[in-house]
Amino acid sequence: MVRQILKDYHVKGGRMDQHFLIDAHVLDSIADAASLEPDDVVLEIGGGIGNLSERIAPKVQKLIIVELDPKMIAVLKDRLSVFSNVDILHKNVMDIDFNSLPFNKIVANLPYSISSDITLKILSSDFDSAVLMYQLEFAKRLVAKEGGKDYGRLSVHTQYKTDANYLFKVPKGAFEPAPKVDSAVIRLVSKSKSDPAELGNSNLNSNLNSNLNSVPSSFSVQNEDFFFDVTKALFSQRRKKIKNTLLSNSSLLNMPNLKNILGRIGQKPFESAGFFESEKTVADILEMRAEELAPAAIAHLADLLYSIKSNSDSDCESNNASDRESNNASDRESNNASDCESNNDSDRKFNNDSDRESNNDSDREFNNDSDRESNNDSDREFNNDSDRESNNDSDCESNNDSDCESNNDFDRESNNEPGCEFNNVSVPYVEFDVESQFHPESFSVTVYGEVYEPAEDTYLMAKSAAAFIHQCLSAPSGRKSGSFSGSGFKVLEVGCGSGFISAYLLSEFGSVPGFSLTAVDINPEAVACSRENGVFAQQSDLFEIFEKNGHPVFNVILFNPPYLPTSPDEKVPGWLNYAFDGGIFGRDTIDRFLRDVSEYLAPDGAFLLLISSLTGSAEVISEMEKNKYFAEITASEKCSFEELMVILGRRKTK
Repeated sequence: MVRQILKDYHVKGGRMDQHFLIDAHVLDSIADAASLEPDDVVLEIGGGIGNLSERIAPKVQKLIIVELDPKMIAVLKDRLSVFSNVDILHKNVMDIDFNSLPFNKIVANLPYSISSDITLKILSSDFDSAVLMYQLEFAKRLVAKEGGKDYGRLSVHTQYKTDANYLFKVPKGAFEPAPKVDSAVIRLVSKSKSDPAELGNSNLNSNLNSNLNSVPSSFSVQNEDFFFDVTKALFSQRRKKIKNTLLSNSSLLNMPNLKNILGRIGQKPFESAGFFESEKTVADILEMRAEELAPAAIAHLADLLYSIKSNSDSDCESNNASDRESNNASDRESNNASDCESNNDSDRKFNNDSDRESNNDSDREFNNDSDRESNNDSDREFNNDSDRESNNDSDCESNNDSDCESNNDFDRESNNEPGCEFNNVSVPYVEFDVESQFHPESFSVTVYGEVYEPAEDTYLMAKSAAAFIHQCLSAPSGRKSGSFSGSGFKVLEVGCGSGFISAYLLSEFGSVPGFSLTAVDINPEAVACSRENGVFAQQSDLFEIFEKNGHPVFNVILFNPPYLPTSPDEKVPGWLNYAFDGGIFGRDTIDRFLRDVSEYLAPDGAFLLLISSLTGSAEVISEMEKNKYFAEITASEKCSFEELMVILGRRKTK
């Protein structure tokens, strides 16, 4: 029947993110899950050809359908003409003020390309319940619990506003045309607006033992905007400890003396009932990572900080007022500095270095601090943290938060196996002596504010690159891909960031006759930063600069790409976004690299590409195969929310 409708109305799917749900059982299940009542007013987002609409309309007082495609408008008006309770709006749903529509329930097969945007819009509206279909991986993020890689900023926001429940999976075959991914149906039930006092949350100013989780299905916050800012800060760098993410986002939180505040409250108890198995102090919480905290625990932390912030703001305002009345310039300056700003300089300096230092050993902490102090002028030192961290959004990592294919985990049991499986794609494992010889963690560079901070992925790539280049330079000519032929050994790093990897390789191999290294990055701040760190860097989007420069070839090309699946709402302003944003599936830049890299590799050249379990590993390997490269794993490392892996790409020989 549905296919006949498509034929009769000359409708083809695939345009405007259209995949029409044709499975009658699934359609009936969605309508049943909405628990529709005769007095309900339902909003349907994206009516399509009316398959779901005709199941909703007979059961409710009114159905409001929002549809953008004019072809679908014609189909809906024709098919639903028998119903007098249906209003069809020919509009972009993102342009509609939901508060102007009198609905109490939402039922929709949402356009997947705007999943994040429309979800945030729904969460900010007033509704009783919503039954929504999403891409499977996005649906998992909405209902994810703490401790998993799907858990992030969007999970916290959704579970703060609603009780979110995963209902059932919908296979690709339920649609016409079939999409490339499976889907899932989620039910969101809006939480009642309870008085904060009823949730044990009213005395946070004086009592740190309040238990927000005493009502498991609901919790409140003292200030919603501040709670959202804290959540954004915590997931902006989810590899980092909570203390460091807060300190590096002190400007976002408008708490310049946050370092002293955290030190002052560190030994206070953080009520653990319902949150953790054992009692913890605030200091214990600050040593954890964001994905370990349940939404209610994040709310508890946000309220604790907001209480202190509110008291500090009040004190500052009081002092400012008394100063103005006295008209005593020196007293005013003294009071303002002592009460509000006395720790600004030290906090900024601490914030500027804290995230860099959090994952490094004590030697690197000392070197990073002294190097930055000597190389950075005061303005850069002041702006380095606030510019970088306040703009670094979660979900960038979240992100991990993002229409991603998060189940593409690496299923390798051991590095000693002859091969590895990427969703049934076998990849050989190449063993390099990475651990014993090369230690980039103790290496340090200057890092500018709008430049990616070296982290686990940087160190893993640096180790792998050093081990592979060492092997190439040590091997007899012709025996290894990229082997040193005596006529020069050229290395290119694409997306060099701070220049950490290139600078480290130069420190190891720069004295080898014939060895040369070039670096490129799309970010002009990264180019300037790399040059300060002794790396010859040029601004370029991948290989763009070489297209006009004779297509030089390199023995080895390195690329630590932006691989985080990133939806439009998760993009961060400024140049830093280029370091994280891998597009909706995390592979946009990777795919472009794989299409073009062959033009710039020497005949026996090879490239090293870092990928993540968040990226859709099987798809990356498949793209390499399509571009006629063998894929071999050189190194891997499990992090708190992902597994990182370095892939060696070699040309296939005929």
